[in-house]
Amino acid sequence: MTTMHTLDGQTINQVRTVESPLIAELVAAMRHLEHAAQAAGTPADEASHYSGRITTEQLGQWVLGNADRIRRALDRITAPYKPTA
Repeated sequence: MTTMHTLDGQTINQVRTVESPLIAELVAAMRHLEHAAQAAGTPADEASHYSGRITTEQLGQWVLGNADRIRRALDRITAPYKPTA
């Protein structure tokens, strides 16, 4: 949807979009994941935040397990949009 506004005698075009809840959630999730990817340190750096309460191996299991959950959720979301042969 495009709306036109006048401000101090100048016409301003403003594009507004209305996204479905699915798209809004995917966009937010992508921003979070991109930020996490930029902020991520080495496994040792990340484990150091826990002051020795967990090992890099435990942290790695948690990271990999949650990455698998993300992939499964994405598969459920995208499956209906994939073309069938």
